[in-house]
Parts: sequence; structure tokens; C-alpha cells
Amino acid sequence: VNANNHRAELNPNANAGRIYPSPAKLPALPGSGSLRFKYRATDTNVYSTICTEAGSENWSNYIYTASIAGLGDNTDEGCYWSLLYHYTDEDNYYELRLFATNTTQLAMAIYKHYDGDVSLLDVSDPFNGTLNSGDSLKVNVATSAGGSVNHYGYYGDGTWKVSKLNDSSSSIIKGGIGLAARDVNMIVTSVTISGG
Repeated sequence: VNANNHRAELNPNANAGRIYPSPAKLPALPGSGSLRFKYRATDTNVYSTICTEAGSENWSNYIYTASIAGLGDNTDEGCYWSLLYHYTDEDNYYELRLFATNTTQLAMAIYKHYDGDVSLLDVSDPFNGTLNSGDSLKVNVATSAGGSVNHYGYYGDGTWKVSKLNDSSSSIIKGGIGLAARDVNMIVTSVTISGG
């Protein structure tokens, strides 16, 4: 939009939209609802958008699904879309990342961001697909009574791709949701949360 790297456009309905500077904050949703917003990251920086739903900082067990449409030009190696979950702040959260390994294949990974350090928890084998085609990403996360966290990542029609069970070392046991992207053009057509 201009030199301030504005990236997320919230469209509560077809006739309205607002631009937020990165990193943008989604407004709180009054109860259940759905959002449609354009979301672009057209350079090699990472842009994130965080939901500010009241009480989301206490969410621990939920299923988070986002339907995403690609807008083309998403073929660079290393570009990706991500679901952020158990988000507490910019240094502490989990990430389900769908990334391009080359121009015809994707892979999915689970990362933990803890006190600013990033660790890989699981990564899938490459599979056929492109970020241009768009699809759904889903993560199912649950925290046990003992504080360990279980993660399952799904793609498309619900095909399981990655998981990490009993993550108990510096686990992040609760938190909200967000989106992140690097070097892609995309539209998020729906975001759904169940559980809490």
C-alpha cells in the first residue's frame, strides 16, 4: 500500500475493509463468527497477524482451521503460510508451517518458538502441491493435565501430515491464534476455532 509495509486487510463484509500495519492485530470477535481478509507477504520478510479475542490467552485444547486461496507468484523455494497457535507473545508460540520445497512440492512442519529460540518438532516428507492452488490447514492441539502438549497437523481434505506427542520440554501450554506468511500472495477465506 505504501512504504509502511501494510499487509493485512480486514473485510468484515464485502463493502468494508481496513488496513493494518504489520504486525497487524485482528479485532476481537464477539462470540463466534467468521472473517475474510486479504493477507499478503510479497517480500522475504515474515508478516504475522494475531487474533485478539478476549480470553484467547487461556485457550489450551482446540482445533484451528484456516482456508486459504493462493493468488499466484507463490513458487519461490522457502515461501510459506503458517498457523500460529498457543500464541502468548512474539517470542513464545507454536507454528504449523506449509512451505514450498520446490515449484511442484510442499511439506509441512511444526515449530516451537520459546523465548525467541526456534526448534523443529516434526516435518513431513514432501508431497505434490503448490501454494498457488490454495487449500485448508488445520492443527489440533491439546495440553494434558501434566503440562505436555500434543500436536497434529492436517492439510487439504484432512490428510494427517505431521505430529508431535508429549512435548513437555519448555512446552507452551495455552494461548491464542494467528497467521504468518513469507513471500506469498494469499487470501484467507475462513478461520474456524472449536474447543478452547
